[in-house]
Amino acid sequence: MQVCRLLRPVASLQRSIGFYCDALGFAVDDGGTDAALLEAVFGQMPRGSILLRLGAQRLELAEFAADALPPLPDRGAGDPRFQHIAVVVRDMGQAWARLQTQAPMLHAITLGGPQRLPPASGGVTACKFRDPDGHPVELLAYPEEAVPAAWQADAGTAVALGIDHSALCVVDAERALRFYRDTLGMAVSSRQLNHGAAQARLDGLPDAQVDVIGLAPARPTPHLELLGYRGGPPPYPAAAGSPRPRSCTMLLVDDMAALQARWRSAVPPLEPMRPLPQPGAALAHDPDGHALLLCQTTLLSHAHLT
Repeated sequence: MQVCRLLRPVASLQRSIGFYCDALGFAVDDGGTDAALLEAVFGQMPRGSILLRLGAQRLELAEFAADALPPLPDRGAGDPRFQHIAVVVRDMGQAWARLQTQAPMLHAITLGGPQRLPPASGGVTACKFRDPDGHPVELLAYPEEAVPAAWQADAGTAVALGIDHSALCVVDAERALRFYRDTLGMAVSSRQLNHGAAQARLDGLPDAQVDVIGLAPARPTPHLELLGYRGGPPPYPAAAGSPRPRSCTMLLVDDMAALQARWRSAVPPLEPMRPLPQPGAALAHDPDGHALLLCQTTLLSHAHLT
């Protein structure tokens, strides 16, 4: 199981390209997801799409009319539908200054600018905000003595290095862990409880206590993190059918038949996968409603997987 990319619907590709490229250092890449797959995920044919690269990781944006986009309610960083991407930066001061210059109307989530978390919470410096469409983004700088190997190899001068992970808020951390570990087959790479004043400012919450569970894919980046906020907002009322997602994680699957067997035998039962027109692809949702585009590894060309 490998995280390939995160898909996000936007109201204007031009506006989003300007934000991600000018403010965060992304570049336009070749290729992208088949339009029919995007239509299956988001419920309508996109007006266009673009694949962006930052280092070796990718983010794909699909454009839809603004009035056709599902709402993205803002109940804070502990909201069960919150999903952010974490962009690793070499120099937080430089990255934060560029972001403020290029996006002066930035919607900040973090209070008081970048926050240095204590060693027990990883010792990273981080800051959360929203892109022009309201999608959460995090800037992340590791302390010099604890930079992961994936980012140590970069010898360039770019301020932003790549996408470290995508974090999904979950209502029940243990339930989510069972799904991603036992059904999807991901291993746990780290687990900790983050709390304290710096965490509260980072999340813009008065008393943030969050279980952070790192999941290990076949390659170290990008990976997934589960964020279980203790005492966070309640889940949204159940709606008939799965709502159109405001983000979707594309996962590459080595053995779709084996995954489908584990899915059908899961206890408690999971919402069935929805087969897509393309052989080897299915749309699914985790127990918290986060959308997953599951693709047999052979469905996409190798050029689009690195």
